[in-house]
Amino acid sequence: MRRLRFMLEYAGLRVGLFLIDLTPLSISLPLLRWGARIWFGLHARRRKIACDNILGAGVADTPEEARAMAKRSFEHFAVIVVEA
Repeated sequence: MRRLRFMLEYAGLRVGLFLIDLTPLSISLPLLRWGARIWFGLHARRRKIACDNILGAGVADTPEEARAMAKRSFEHFAVIVVEA
């Protein structure tokens, strides 16, 4: 079951990247940032890992700062994927 989930996620990612390649950056970048914010909101486990790592590294002093930084890093990662 887990393998099937990974395969479906991969297929969705490939289709998404194909569609992004067809769109101009002026449209795809805002959409990806929006998608990253949704992913950040829905994927609690990854969000927690990111926030814990930021706090553990001493980059942020409060959980609120860590959450904001983690959210920005999700968005930045989406932009990097498109630009690559």
